Amino acid sequence: MHWVVIVIVSTARICRSATMMKLEPNHQCEASSELLFGESITILEQGVQWCKVRSNRDGYEGHIETASIALNASSATHRVCVKATLIFSRPDIKSPVIRRVLFGSELSLGALDTTDDFQEERNGGYVWSAHCLANCASIDSSPVQIAQHMYLHAPYLWAGRSTDGCDCSGMIQMVARACGIELPRDSSDQERYLSSDVDYDQRSAEDVVFWPGHVGLLKAADTLIHATAHSMQCCVEPLEQVIHRAGAPSSVKRLVR
Repeated sequence: MHWVVIVIVSTARICRSATMMKLEPNHQCEASSELLFGESITILEQGVQWCKVRSNRDGYEGHIETASIALNASSATHRVCVKATLIFSRPDIKSPVIRRVLFGSELSLGALDTTDDFQEERNGGYVWSAHCLANCASIDSSPVQIAQHMYLHAPYLWAGRSTDGCDCSGMIQMVARACGIELPRDSSDQERYLSSDVDYDQRSAEDVVFWPGHVGLLKAADTLIHATAHSMQCCVEPLEQVIHRAGAPSSVKRLVR
């Protein structure tokens, strides 16, 4: 008999570069989302190999490996603002690398001193200062610039949210967050959440276009950047081609709340 202990751990964080959240506690089961290093979770059911957790950012629930959880970790203060960076064992580029962390990963740092090359991560290691941004700040770039710089050509990965692999709504969620807008995880929820409707004929760059089960970001009125299983990557293509495959959009929304 396998016993499960129900616990609530408000300070738990993800300690791997990325971990897939599964619908069931099974490696072969379908993934539902992805959690990045440092992201905060609530543990709903704790087991030896698997835990059922809830993301404290978007409320998504699923199962992750227990080994990917750090209990009593320091709260996040900053996040990674480049495609990927490294956490070193010492403040020295020649020191061993502890882990590689991806865009949007959350870090626990002191007050960021940009005159210092490295900042100490309170949970272990040192990270390059210029690769970090305070959690309360937004990246000084447009959503399209962020999507192109961080996600363009990333492989399509069902349930992925990272620059190493993402799905359509995962990319939109992460790009919006970099601009200071918190969105739900799934495209259908994102469509309901964004209340600023745009007439199709009035669409423009930075607007978000929705179809049932799909979402993309307009680079220009007739050009879409999106993560698509059609080409198995995040790409830029004419909006007309996407409509030819997927049909007419269900809505166009402005990326504001």
